[in-house]
Amino acid sequence: MCDNLSIKKDAQDPEVQKQLINITTQFDLTQFHEEPTRKNILLDLVFTTNPSLMKTSTHIPGISDHAIIITDTDIKPYYSKSNHRKVYTWARANWDEVNKDIDSLTTQIRNNIQNNQNVNEVWLTLKKHLFASLDKSIPSKINQVKQQTTMDNPQDQENAEEKTKPVQPSQKNEILD
Repeated sequence: MCDNLSIKKDAQDPEVQKQLINITTQFDLTQFHEEPTRKNILLDLVFTTNPSLMKTSTHIPGISDHAIIITDTDIKPYYSKSNHRKVYTWARANWDEVNKDIDSLTTQIRNNIQNNQNVNEVWLTLKKHLFASLDKSIPSKINQVKQQTTMDNPQDQENAEEKTKPVQPSQKNEILD
């Protein structure tokens, strides 16, 4: 968030400040808190490598002359679930029926255009009838993508913890003589 990577001419310990700037650029750190924490100077810093996890950063008056920084972050990134999508099995399509539907659709669209129907309405007619023909004549299935658990649900977290527990070795049966 802080784009100004400069050192004041009258700053104390300019070498330390140069090293801090070098570290932040080397490790791609972002300074998140931008409000002054002591008088008009920003002395207390909050760095992160993933700014998208940072929610808010504020400060409150402290016991001494420094303010206390309070930063709210997400510990784990949130993964949004992708929608399932329909995949057509083109090899098993009934092409004769598709061609018949397309021919009737072409006639219908020509009539709509001759009757001065709105372009958007013609487009919606084409799209609606084309997808209806595909759904009727071509077998399909829903493609499900396996995703990482978002841990929003406590039950999901318990299930993930169970999967990561080490397997206990079974007790060996004693062989009797």
